[in-house]
Amino acid sequence: MYRAVCCVLLVATAPCVARADDAATVARLKKLMPKDQLAMTERAEEVLETDRRAAAETNGLRRKDLQEKSARAYKELAADLTAKLQTEGLVGWVLECKQVHETGLALSAPGLFGMGMAFDGMAAAMRETCRGLEPGDAVAFTLRPNPRARVASRYATTVLLPFGRADGRAVQSLEKK
Repeated sequence: MYRAVCCVLLVATAPCVARADDAATVARLKKLMPKDQLAMTERAEEVLETDRRAAAETNGLRRKDLQEKSARAYKELAADLTAKLQTEGLVGWVLECKQVHETGLALSAPGLFGMGMAFDGMAAAMRETCRGLEPGDAVAFTLRPNPRARVASRYATTVLLPFGRADGRAVQSLEKK
């Protein structure tokens, strides 16, 4: 019987998603981020800014152009993130701990990135590390590549990384920074 470990990476442009938004937190996290995450974060921030400009635009044609530009940029970002998840995985990515639950952990970063991590199936030592985290802690993690990972929708995109026992654990490493 397989027990699935499910790691969910959320990529969302909806304003309801909890993100690390204050300037001090953003600066602290960006100093810790690897170059590939920083590049994707900056691209995600550009998509968000284009969405904000489109929402504020009163000229219908200009708004439509901005929305199309944002949609193209988001599709490119989603395709690049999907390719990275499928081939390399995420190595050393840094997120801020938002909440520790009985069954999992909620993490977020500036821009579009947030992540929910389930404890079920996680190694005991890693689970204890997660339970010792507090909101505001910076967390570096590595996810194994998964050829089934995909980015599916424009707003509140969810990338599922299911791993059965035979495939190993989704979260290869996790540490407090």
